[in-house]
Order: sequence, then C-alpha cells, then structure tokens
Amino acid sequence: MPALRLPQARIAPRVIDAVEGALPGLVAAFIVSILIVTFQPFSAGSVLLEPGQAAGGNRINQIGYSLLAVTAVASLALLADPRRLWRMVAPSWALIAVVFALAILNSPERGAALRSTAFSMAAVIAMVSAVMLLRSERSLQNVVASAALAVLGLSYFGVVVLPEAARHTAELFEPANEGLWRGIYPHKNIAGPVMAAMVFSGVFLMRGGRRLLGLCVFIAAVFFLLQSGSKTSAGTVAMVLMAVLLPSLFGLRGLGLAAALTLIALFGLATNGTVLFEPIGALNKELAPGNTYTGRIALWEFALEKIGERPWTGYGLNALWGQPAVMQMERPYDADWDFRGIVHGHSGYFDAVLDFGLFGAAAVIFVVVIQPMIDYARCRLTRANVIAADFFLMIVLFAALNAFMETFFFRRGDPVWMLMVFGLAGLRLVATEPLKRG
Repeated sequence: MPALRLPQARIAPRVIDAVEGALPGLVAAFIVSILIVTFQPFSAGSVLLEPGQAAGGNRINQIGYSLLAVTAVASLALLADPRRLWRMVAPSWALIAVVFALAILNSPERGAALRSTAFSMAAVIAMVSAVMLLRSERSLQNVVASAALAVLGLSYFGVVVLPEAARHTAELFEPANEGLWRGIYPHKNIAGPVMAAMVFSGVFLMRGGRRLLGLCVFIAAVFFLLQSGSKTSAGTVAMVLMAVLLPSLFGLRGLGLAAALTLIALFGLATNGTVLFEPIGALNKELAPGNTYTGRIALWEFALEKIGERPWTGYGLNALWGQPAVMQMERPYDADWDFRGIVHGHSGYFDAVLDFGLFGAAAVIFVVVIQPMIDYARCRLTRANVIAADFFLMIVLFAALNAFMETFFFRRGDPVWMLMVFGLAGLRLVATEPLKRG
C-alpha cells in the first residue's frame, strides 16, 4: 500500500518578500511604542517624593528594558544591513561613554551608578536600534502612527475609564494639579511634553500624505495637551512649529536652523539664566514680579551653589539629589521647595553639571543639542528626508527647551528622554542615507 502523502503548502516568493520587507518596520514599531508608553502605564503618583524617600531601581523596568535591548540588537543582526550601522554611529556619541565612566568612578556608590548606567544604555540602544531598522518613508510613518495611536488611545481610555489613574487627584504636594490630565504617565509634566511630540507626529503624517490620520492625531494631541494644564509645553509647541516648519515650507532650512539655536539661547537665558546672570534675574523680577517658575528659581540657586563647590568633577552619577548630602540637611523654610524631597533639579543642564562636571556637561550638551543641528544641516535633500528631518528636529528642539525646566537626560524610564533619543537617532539617519519612497 503506497504511503499517504499530504500536500505541502508552498508560500509564494512575493509573500515571503513582503513579510521580510515589513518585518523590520513591525519590530521597530513595537520597540518604539513600548519605550514611549513605558512598561508601567497608569503608574499614578507625583514625581515629588516625601522627605526620606529616594527614587530607587525598578525591577519591572530593569528586566523590561534589558529584554527590549536584546530584542533590538538581535533584530539588527538578523534584519539590518551592517553597513548602515557604521554610517549611523556618530563619533561624538563615544564621548558619552567616557563621560559616564568618569561619573561612575566619581560616584560614592559605584555599584548603583554602574547598574543605573547599564539599564539607561539598554533603553538607548533599544531606541537607536529601532531607528536603524527603518528602511523607508512608509516604515517611518507606520512607526510614528503606531506609537501615536498607542499613546493617545491608552491615555484617552484612562481619562474616561480610569480617571483616578489618568487624572491628577488632590495630592499633598501639588493640590493645584487636581483634575489635570496625565493619561498613562505619572505626572502632567511628562504627559505634556509627550503630547507635544504627538502634535509633531500629526504634522509629520499630514505632510507625508496621511492627511486624515495625521489630522486626527494632531487634534487629539492638542486637546489632551491643553487639558494637561502644561501651559509652558503648549506655548513651546507653537514656537517650535514656527521656528522649524515655516522656514522649511519656504525652502529656508538654514533659517530654521538659526531660529532653533536662537530659541534655545533665549529660552535658556529666560529660565536658567535668571540665576546665572544677575541682570537677567533683576529683569525677571521687574517684568514679572513673583515669577519663580513654580519654585524652580530657588531650586536652581541651590543647584548653582552646589555646582560652585565641585565645578570640574561634579558629584558623580545621581550622587546629589535624594542622597544624604541633601536629605539630611535642615529644612529650608525660606525656600519654595523642600530640597530634601526632590529627586532631580528640574533643569537637565544644571543636573548634567552636578553629575558630570563642567567638561562632562559640555560633552552632553554637544551630543543632545549641537550634534543634531549638524545632522539636520547635513540632511539628504530628498522630500522624504526633509520632511522626516523637520519632524525629528521639532522633537529634539522641544526636548532641549523642556530640559531647561525638567530633568530627563539619561533617565531610562522617562518617555521624554526616549522621544529625544528617537529624534537624535532619526536626524542621524536622514543625514547619512536617503529614505526610500513607499
């Protein structure tokens, strides 16, 4: 009796090619969405801790970001062209490794600093790897759309179904925030900047041909941003759009670059400059009496005092805020904030000097501010690359401005930092190769 032979299914070569072509984009969309949504959405709570509480490690984040980095690197090895990897690497990025090594050696708790650095780098590697997987304009649009729909969909779901988690309640330290929307994030100061990036995402999708989808993302993000009460973020979004988008639409990209740098300088002087330069501080008091940037000026003055004690070496990675040197000091009754309960200095630039010293902070600023401007200027002049470059620059510019008021550089669980890394890597991508159409 002849053996029974079952028919074998054959997959058409074009189907295999389609799957292979779509797979890198799908992996990239998954990684980017997870990094922006975070591993713990709706983790309600204030970013201000009670005195005596320090921000510690989080097992879920540590495992999650480590696995995501492994997945991203494995995907690169299997799906990406190795030649693209070498083109993407910016020599200035190597400075960060040196800066972190010195900060770890300078830290009083080297083991904790080393673990923090390892997990922070895992998140960065995952995001950069996701960008490296992108091959075309369409794949970038799919990644942006997926992340935007995930963030907006979950955040609106939370506001409607889980209002206790997605809206600020009557909190001990920040009662004025009651009722403001924070969506899937722990604080409106995170939700606001993320929604700003979603606004830019909507503009990018509209310019790329997905007008209806882009318009929906744009409107939903603007409305959520307004409901978050983040007035600074809302105003900054408008300034960034005008600085980057308007010059680019008229073919004046050089003017847009100059406007971006000017905006950073003016914003820095108007905020951190109030404690760095006495005339600017006096002008702030004259033009806006009582303006303390929600108590930040007193905090920046304290940070500047600490910088003066160790300007060249800094204190080491995460070695000041939440540590005995600050937590065991006497309560500063004359200050707007209790420094003992602060987990960061609400200025990424001041905190960079506190962690890395002046030279290390200069390297950080070069990587997060100057290098992306260079990459934007070197963008390949195809329509797809120019539209993508404008989008990435808007994200980086907004984050650079927001860093004068908040601290998020190298904070692995912070979606604002992940978005900035997305923008930095994206600008490097459009500067090194043309994106394929379709």
